[in-house]
Amino acid sequence: MEKILRTHINNQKETVLKISKALSNQARLDILDLISSESLSIDEIARKLNMPITSVSGNIAILENAGLVMTRLQGGKHGTLKLCSTVYESININVVDLKSTTEKDEEIVNIPIGNYFNFNVSPTCGLVGVNGFIGKDDDPATFASNERHNAQLIWFQKGFIEYLVPYNTLKTIKELNFTMEVCSEAPNYRNIWPSDITILLNDVEIGTWKCPGDFGGRKGNVTPKWWSINSTQFGLLKTWTVNEKGSFIDFSYLSSVNLKKVFAKKNNGLISIKIMIKDDAQNIGGINIFGEKFGDYPQGMILKITYE
Repeated sequence: MEKILRTHINNQKETVLKISKALSNQARLDILDLISSESLSIDEIARKLNMPITSVSGNIAILENAGLVMTRLQGGKHGTLKLCSTVYESININVVDLKSTTEKDEEIVNIPIGNYFNFNVSPTCGLVGVNGFIGKDDDPATFASNERHNAQLIWFQKGFIEYLVPYNTLKTIKELNFTMEVCSEAPNYRNIWPSDITILLNDVEIGTWKCPGDFGGRKGNVTPKWWSINSTQFGLLKTWTVNEKGSFIDFSYLSSVNLKKVFAKKNNGLISIKIMIKDDAQNIGGINIFGEKFGDYPQGMILKITYE
């Protein structure tokens, strides 16, 4: 689900102290900000922040010890590089006893990315399974293939794909949370390649998010070994939320569209999720959608339905 670190001051004091120490230094905050959207080597961080390499290495070690940064070695033209990337998008430190909170009535729906029921896409586009390509590259007709259900990576330049999810009509929905790993679609990959990704629920547009890029340069944590390192490797894990107050993305306000507007029309007990790159978007940078065996996160798309 969400890329969040959750700790508690009562029984995780050591973790909280490590995190507090790691975040108490301006240089380390600058490093976290810099690598929040792409992996960088020690040398690249030092150059971009105008810091000594030894200082960067020491601060990375503290962040890694606190569990906020992960590093991995990767071969480069001039030897082995130590790539650094963030682990979490946000941190929650709870001061209230979680055991005292009321258990929520929730339904978690895992949605394989190939289980869409409707589409209209434009090249560049394609589907990939865990062992190879599905159908023809850049051929929209491939999206109608029976093999689409095995897709682990889906990409297209413009258009949409749509999913249907049933829900309990005998209960009242309090909140919807839709999570997926996603990035833009560029030639090979380009870490800076903005794309406006729009989400519609029951054909009601809840908002548009500008994805910063198509990410590569290192292997995704679960991306198959056969997949070329010169291609898209991983995305960002993003969560769209709709409740009575409006629509949000990763807790940031997105629009005034609330549950009342999403369910204003009859829907036969189904929630439609449409993922779209509009023809008139300001940034038509395409989209990559990751399944459980591609990217950084071992999951497909997830819809969490919270009932009253």
